[in-house]
Amino acid sequence: MTNLLKNSRPVLTFDGIKSYVALPHISCDLGNNFTVEAWVKTKTNKGVQRIFSEHPAWGFGLFNSQIRFTVYKRKNYNTTSAKLVASTWFHLALVFEANSLLYFYVNGELVQTLAGSRRGKSNSVSWEIGRKNPKGSECLMGQLSEIRIWNKCRIQAELQADMSRSLTGNEPGLAGYWPLNEGTGNTVCDKTQNANHGSVHEATWEFSEVPVLAEVIETQEMVTMTNANARQERLQTVLNFDGIDDKIDIDYAKEINPATFTVEVWVMFIGGDGYRSVLTSRDGSDVDGCKGYLFYATPDLKWEFWLGSGEVGVSWIVLSGQDIEINTWVHLTGVYDGKSDTAYFYVNGLEVSKKENVKFKTNIKRPFRIGAGNTEQPGYGDYLFNGKIAEVRLWNKVRTAKEIQSKLVHRLKGDEAGLVGYWPLSEGSGTLAREKAKKPQNGKIFGDAVWGQSLMPIIDAPDAKERLLNSTGLEDYGYWWKKLSEGQADKPRVPFRRGRIWS
Repeated sequence: MTNLLKNSRPVLTFDGIKSYVALPHISCDLGNNFTVEAWVKTKTNKGVQRIFSEHPAWGFGLFNSQIRFTVYKRKNYNTTSAKLVASTWFHLALVFEANSLLYFYVNGELVQTLAGSRRGKSNSVSWEIGRKNPKGSECLMGQLSEIRIWNKCRIQAELQADMSRSLTGNEPGLAGYWPLNEGTGNTVCDKTQNANHGSVHEATWEFSEVPVLAEVIETQEMVTMTNANARQERLQTVLNFDGIDDKIDIDYAKEINPATFTVEVWVMFIGGDGYRSVLTSRDGSDVDGCKGYLFYATPDLKWEFWLGSGEVGVSWIVLSGQDIEINTWVHLTGVYDGKSDTAYFYVNGLEVSKKENVKFKTNIKRPFRIGAGNTEQPGYGDYLFNGKIAEVRLWNKVRTAKEIQSKLVHRLKGDEAGLVGYWPLSEGSGTLAREKAKKPQNGKIFGDAVWGQSLMPIIDAPDAKERLLNSTGLEDYGYWWKKLSEGQADKPRVPFRRGRIWS
C-alpha cells in the first residue's frame, strides 16, 4: 500500500527505558487463530523492542529492522524481508493460523510466511504494551498508535480495508482495541465492550502524523446516546485539560452574562478526585452571596449544574444529573428562565432536573472560565478539570429541549439568533480559543492544555448551498422553498405554483 494519508493526532511515546502500558487479563484464547495489529514508529532499529507482550505466553514486536513474534520458551519467529526504517510510521500485522502458519504484513502487504512448530501458549496473566512483562525488558523506543487484537484470522483484504481508519470497537471478532489517542492522562481505553483499559507508566503524549484517516466512514456502527438515538461519531479537534493548571479565561462582558440564559458544552471526564469544574461564570460564595453558575463533575461522579441567588448566607442551588461515564462524551445544558424563575438541567438533550422558584443573580465582574472554577481566586483558580472539552455555547434566551436536540450534534454557524458566545475549541493549535458569535470574545488558554482529536458525535453545520444542490426529497423541498423565499425577499412578489421535487 502506498500514498497513505496522514493525520496529526495524539500518540503515546515510549522512552525505551521504563515506559509501558499495563493491561488487565484478556479473557480469550489467543493460542492461535488470532490477529494482532499496530501502527509503530521507532527511534532506533537496534535490538528487540516489544509492541505487545503477555509473558509467559507470547510477544509481538521488532528485532532490529525486522518483525519478531515470540512464543516464550519455545521459539522466536523473525522476518528477513520486512526492512523497517526508523522514524517512519509502519502498520504491522501478524496472523497466526490454526495450522501454526504465521503471516507477517507491513502496510497491508504480505512480506513473509513462516511455519510454526507448535500452537502458541494461551494467555494467563496480564498484558503490557511497549515492553516485555513482567521483568520490564525489551522496551520500545518510539511511538505507538491503533493497537488491535482479534480472536480470528484476518485476511489481507480486511487488513487493508481497516488499517488506515479508526474502528468503532464493535467489529466482530475484535477482542481488544486501544487507539492510544487520548492525548492526556494516565489511562488508555479499550474501545471494545471488554473494556480492558490500560494504565500508562512513564510514557508521554505527543502529536504525530499517523497514516490513519481522520474520519470514520458512514457505514460504521455509531455512538449511542442515553436517549437511545444513534448519533454519528467523527474524529474532531478538541482541547485536552490535565486537571493541574489548564484553563481558558474569557474577560468579563455583560453580554455573556445574561439574566436569562442557556449554556451548553460537550465534555469527556477522564477522572480525578474532588469537584472538577467544566465551566464557570461565578462570583462570590455563600458568605457574601453566590452569583453566577457552573457545571461540576462531583467527587461521587455525578454531573451537576449550580446557580447562585446572590443572597448572603445562602449556598448554591444545585440541580443534580446523571452518573458520569468515564472517558465518554456527554452533552450538558443548563437553562435559567428569568421570567418564570425556573432552572433546567439537560444531559444529552434530555431533561434530568428542574427547579422552580429559583432566584438567580448574574456574575457581574469575573471572567467566564472553561476547564476550571473559582474565578474569585487569583492565578489558575481551583477545581481544575481533567478531560476533553468542545463546543461551548452561550445563549441569551431559554432553549427548549427540542431546540437543544436540534443542534446538539451539529457545529454552529455563529450567527444563530440569541447566540452571544460560541467557542468550538476546534483551532487545533495556538493559545487562543476563538469566539465565533457576533461579538467576538476570544479566550486565552493557560497551562499546558493540549490540542487533540477525539471521536465524538459532532458534525459540521449543514451548508445551505450544499443542501440545495443535494436535495433528496420532500423534507428538503421545504428547506429549498424557505431559502429561495429568503433570496427573493427584496424582489417583487410574483405568483409561484407550488410543486414537489424528488430525486
